[in-house]
Amino acid sequence: SVIQNVIPWTNLTKPISQSKIALVTTGGFYTSEQIAFQTDGPEKLGDWSYRPIDISIPTNTLNVSHIHYDTSGPKQDVNCVFPLDTFKELEKDGIIGSLANTHYSFMGYIQKPDLLSETTAKEVAEKLKKDSIDAVVLTSTWPVCNRSGGLIARAIESLGIPTVIIMMYKEMADVVKPPRTVHVKFPFGRPMGEPNNTAQQKVIAQDALNVLSTCKTPGSIIELPYRWRRENYESIAKDKMYSL
Repeated sequence: SVIQNVIPWTNLTKPISQSKIALVTTGGFYTSEQIAFQTDGPEKLGDWSYRPIDISIPTNTLNVSHIHYDTSGPKQDVNCVFPLDTFKELEKDGIIGSLANTHYSFMGYIQKPDLLSETTAKEVAEKLKKDSIDAVVLTSTWPVCNRSGGLIARAIESLGIPTVIIMMYKEMADVVKPPRTVHVKFPFGRPMGEPNNTAQQKVIAQDALNVLSTCKTPGSIIELPYRWRRENYESIAKDKMYSL
């Protein structure tokens, strides 16, 4: 099994406001210059490759290939899955120290989790290490995606970079045991919230960063209390702005 009892763990050694943050998603994003993911891959085993995404690329030009979750949300607004613009705002607000130049997208339908763990997840972890990343925020979209994202988080943490993954399927976090999990009770394919709801997306991002800086127990699953459309996210975001 690729899932071991020992949960990899690395403490965050500096404040979030001084940390260089990178994003990793299993949402299936790629640029117009890159090859699309093979959504079911050869022999229905999925595709465990990845795509580096440069921060300079406008998010509205990113494509998504993934047939196992409702991609209508990210087709309207990438940030409801891959919060690149959200984190640019957090950088501008001084909430995070800096945002990496390169982020990484996987397509989470992967039925060969051992190959993911042993090859491409390790490669991305090594690239993040080489880029002097202080912490990584990951997002996943649906059950198998959550397994893939959890395994990627473990690979990154094993190389000494603290991670937090935003998941929508708590049962998979119980199985895969990522180092730190934030569980949101949102519809599959919307881990950061509704398309174009920038306040909601910022709240989820800041909660994930807070877990990165405060969580001390390997394998923790932090359940967020928000009820999809029944919160005043503008007010919550304002209250959180300088709490990190």
